[in-house]
Amino acid sequence: MRTGGFDLHYAVESYFCSNYRLVDVAGALWFLPCLFSCKELYYWIRRLTDGGVFPAAILTLTLTDNLLPIKLPLCLDSALSCLAPLYLGEVLKKRQESPLAKKLFDLPLWLLIVASLVNAGLFFANGAVNVRCNEFGAIPLY
Repeated sequence: MRTGGFDLHYAVESYFCSNYRLVDVAGALWFLPCLFSCKELYYWIRRLTDGGVFPAAILTLTLTDNLLPIKLPLCLDSALSCLAPLYLGEVLKKRQESPLAKKLFDLPLWLLIVASLVNAGLFFANGAVNVRCNEFGAIPLY
C-alpha cells in the first residue's frame, strides 16, 4: 500500500490496471470496470456467435481465464471469470416460468434444509474465493 501524498498517475494506473492486491484507489471500485468489461464481452460474444457456439465460447473463455499468468487491464481477467455465471443467470431467468422451475420453487421444507446444509458444507470445503484476485478455491465447488 502506498503512503505519503496523492499521486494522480498511480491512482489512474491502479484503477485501469487491475490493482488486485492493494486497496488504494481500486479498493471497492474494481467491480465497476469488471462489470463493464463483463457486459461488453458478453454482448460481443453473443453478437459474434450463434446457436450452440455461444455457450461453448462462454465456458471456454471462463475456464481459459484461470490459466492466464498475467493480470489484464480494466479487470478483464475477473470479467472473463464472470461470463459463465452471467450466462447461467440469463438461462435461469428465461426459464423461470417453466413447469420444472415452478416445481423447484415448491420443494418441501425438509428438502430445503438438507440442501442448505449440503451447500454450507461445500461452502466451507471450497476455501477462499476472491473474484478480484481470480482465486476461486476448487472451481467445481465455486
